[in-house]
Amino acid sequence: MRPFRLTGSDGSEFSNANLRGHFSWAFFGFCPDICPTTLSQLKLAYNQLNPNEQKLTDVLFVSVDPTRDTSGRLRDYLRFFHSDFSALSGTGDQLKAFVFDVGGTFLPMP
Repeated sequence: MRPFRLTGSDGSEFSNANLRGHFSWAFFGFCPDICPTTLSQLKLAYNQLNPNEQKLTDVLFVSVDPTRDTSGRLRDYLRFFHSDFSALSGTGDQLKAFVFDVGGTFLPMP
């Protein structure tokens, strides 16, 4: 994976270094439609892990709609699901490169 930089919902930088040493479950989307269902399913799966397994697992929601899903909005939204979950976003170019590098694709909504 090429070096990348995204922004966490707390304003912190998120890069390749944040992926080392543990498992990362990444979900790509935007908030209005499928997110509640998928995040609820991720919460159920995460809660089935024991505390040690949870420490070794990051759940990442990567918003592909940085215009609508601001850091503050993402932070507030994730509170409904699990305090251990993290939200990430970036510029359109940052997101395209990151999603491509993990084998995905997306089309911005009008």
